[in-house]
Amino acid sequence: MNQDSVAGWVDELAGVIERLIESQVALTTLLRGKLEAMRRVDVQGMLASAQTEGEIVSQVAALDGQRHQIVSRLCVALGMPAGRSGPSLSLRALLGRLAPEARRRIGPPAERLRAEMLRVAEANRVVELVCREMTAHFKMMFAALIGDGETAPTYSADGEVGPVAGARVFEAMG
Repeated sequence: MNQDSVAGWVDELAGVIERLIESQVALTTLLRGKLEAMRRVDVQGMLASAQTEGEIVSQVAALDGQRHQIVSRLCVALGMPAGRSGPSLSLRALLGRLAPEARRRIGPPAERLRAEMLRVAEANRVVELVCREMTAHFKMMFAALIGDGETAPTYSADGEVGPVAGARVFEAMG
């Protein structure tokens, strides 16, 4: 095993992890902004957030591909199974095979990355919950405005029995 190659890959991996952390922080901030845009009913803000989110997610995917390549090279150098077709390898197993200074270089940033990813997951969960509630409200509102065929008939202005005319505004308020 070439120690210089391993040290170089460790440094490269640490750099990729740092960029992933920055991306996760940006995503968390963006998702909070998206929630604020939803609260303010700022459609342009929501659309802009969604577009930026897609760009950041693309960057994260590219960085994750780089991370996987570097980890695969490290695994080969350390005599461990590597590749997507092989068994799933945890970063802890890889860290266990590295020298202590390499562990210190990768371990703490990897823990910070994990924490940031959990923040993004929680923010996404909240956004999903808000979207689900908004959708349910809109469905109820639109059903009330267009009529769902379940309202009791009433008398019209000419004395005929028929469906309620006009929007059911009070039902739309939910």
